Amino acid sequence: MKYVQVKHPRILLMSVAALILFAKNIYFHAITFGVFPEFSSGMGLTILKFYIAKLLCPIFLSFILLISYRTIWMTACMFLADLLCIANVIYFKSYDMFLTINSITLVGNMDGAWTSLEAYLDARLLQFPFLTVLWIILSYKINLPSTRNIKALSIGIGILFLTTYLNNIFIYDYTDACGVTKLHSSTGIPFTFKKYCRFPFMGIAMHSMDNRRYVYEQSILSYFPSSVASSCKEKYKGVPKITPNDFKIISPLVSKTDIGVPTPSNSIIIILVESLESWVLHTNMDGVEITPFLNRLTCQNNVLYCNKIKSQALAGNSGDGQMIINTGLLPTTNGVACMDYDSNIYPNIAGLYSESATINPWPHIWNQTTMCKRYGYCNLVEPKNTDDNWQDADVLTAGREMISRTHSSFCLMNITISSHTPFDRIQNNFPISSKTPELLRKYISCINYTDKCIEEFFASLNDSILYNTTIVITGDHTIFKPAMLNDYKEYAISHKLSIANEESYCPLIICSPYIDGNFRVDDICYQMDIFPTMLHLIDCGDYYWHGLGVNILDENARQNRGLIEQEAYRISDLMIRNDYFRKRMSKEL
Repeated sequence: MKYVQVKHPRILLMSVAALILFAKNIYFHAITFGVFPEFSSGMGLTILKFYIAKLLCPIFLSFILLISYRTIWMTACMFLADLLCIANVIYFKSYDMFLTINSITLVGNMDGAWTSLEAYLDARLLQFPFLTVLWIILSYKINLPSTRNIKALSIGIGILFLTTYLNNIFIYDYTDACGVTKLHSSTGIPFTFKKYCRFPFMGIAMHSMDNRRYVYEQSILSYFPSSVASSCKEKYKGVPKITPNDFKIISPLVSKTDIGVPTPSNSIIIILVESLESWVLHTNMDGVEITPFLNRLTCQNNVLYCNKIKSQALAGNSGDGQMIINTGLLPTTNGVACMDYDSNIYPNIAGLYSESATINPWPHIWNQTTMCKRYGYCNLVEPKNTDDNWQDADVLTAGREMISRTHSSFCLMNITISSHTPFDRIQNNFPISSKTPELLRKYISCINYTDKCIEEFFASLNDSILYNTTIVITGDHTIFKPAMLNDYKEYAISHKLSIANEESYCPLIICSPYIDGNFRVDDICYQMDIFPTMLHLIDCGDYYWHGLGVNILDENARQNRGLIEQEAYRISDLMIRNDYFRKRMSKEL
């Protein structure tokens, strides 16, 4: 093959590789965040900080061409970068966070759910492999010399460490003293400059569980090695101990007496609706209500309606949602509790009843067989054949059959499925304009179908059940995260949808004989509040575990929370990872 002759082929190829990887970083940022520093007076330093951080890892990776005689290794690196970027775009749209090592190890949980990814596929993702093809074309006829240029190597290393140094100056607040503890400019968490800032990008530690902040300030390419380093560090440190100060925080949340089992005053039915968001309630599309039954239900007597329940599910998504509602705990900040800590003892509501069941339409997802027992349920009802495609009507029919066989108060959790991404499990002829974005149109149609199923379920319950049962309807998590909402912003604004502000919540509707009149709460509440609210409504407020949240019916408690959300996450993480409730039962604590 005849190669193109250039004066400094290695330096040229390194520059091209760094620029293409830099372009991937910038394009990834555009798809996920869509916000760039504005070029205006006084913003020069911010802009410099932004682009240096995005350039740092590409320069580092381009060093592959300094130690290799062939461009194929750089090409392999390009394809791996594409895979990393595409996977993280999809994950970010789904979970509003980026992939971690723990997330990758859960890939087996996707068995049977791979079609869910279709909702997040976008033609814009093709830009990443296109840039790699561009690299292949540009590098095809340039031959790397068989000798290395020591001068070029020295200059390259100098540029790398200069860029690293500048990047650290922008990210960390410090004067001129190495080894002095300072505060991280974004999180306020103490760090030691000497410890974290001596090496290239991998030395920039991840100080917060919010990896979005890290990727925004740095880049997706530097995030991966940093997340690996953080994960290894966590494993090396082991399980953090609960300190005396932590015990002081936990103490008001648990009963000081021995663990007892109070008797519920009424039955409880939980309808956990897949991906149910608040904005669909009381919303008309082309003059037609999306959820006519739920709309009527929110206006009836003996009903609590909260339209702003903040989803607190993390990497576990539906698995996290189930855990929060059943136990009053929050997910672990790394990994997924229902997969990683499935041998723990958990407080729960179902264990208060002699008869209880979970109706699960999708076997083998989120470790349901094991966690059903951990949440105190006596029975798990699933499709007999894994090929059976249960819909919400089947779930609620199975729930009705379970109720008909009960002889005392009971706890029943119905997990719906028809509104799971990519929203193509059912065909529902909901009249909606073809101008509506396809994904929104399919989601609205699915939620309308679920609304009909819930109406039929209520109609099947006799008065003795309705007058002696607390019925909870809520979403397990939101589905339209900010990265997705940004794509529909113009449509949402033109149709006056509440998601136009790029905020999404789950609704909470509770029908109970213990609710006096119609009780509406417009404050922002949390999923962790549902557990203590349910305990109150079944007259089990003396249960040994009070939950991390508050009783939503208590306005004073809502306005004067003992725990802010981030502290609640931290405390819950400690309790789960230390198997707190097992140790408490065995009097080890």
